Amino acid sequence: MNKPNFTTVAIIAAALLILVILVLSQGESINKQAQLDSYFGISHVLVISNNSTENYTVYVASNISQQEQGYMNQTSIGDCGGEANCLGMLFPFGYQGEECFWMKNTEIPLKQMWIAGNGLITYSADAVPYSTSVICANGSMVLETAPSAGISVGDRVVLVKAP
Repeated sequence: MNKPNFTTVAIIAAALLILVILVLSQGESINKQAQLDSYFGISHVLVISNNSTENYTVYVASNISQQEQGYMNQTSIGDCGGEANCLGMLFPFGYQGEECFWMKNTEIPLKQMWIAGNGLITYSADAVPYSTSVICANGSMVLETAPSAGISVGDRVVLVKAP
């Protein structure tokens, strides 16, 4: 019987290592999704624009700990526990005031929208992954979505069902 040469062994070892990395990275994505689904509440919002009203599902960061965590270390917006039309994450504060956000340890680009007490989106910013620049505006809630969500200043957000 012939012994395998070093090149053959090295190729097999490299292929196995790549396979292990792929399996582990898939597991990490599933674990991050599970973290979102188990840590945050899930609710429904209506987004009202000039021409339409759309129903969405959102994660809700309703306490200080959840609000500090937000999308840090996540690789996607998530799927809101498998519910339809997952829009992103809502940060309700329970009062109207200036709130500041940054993107430290946040891997995904986000559109951040400040919402007044009457539901009107009054300010929007495109937040850059890993940025420690602080973005501040006045509102009673902030909604974080994918930059392509198609929601803008002047639209209204109505929380339909609180967690």
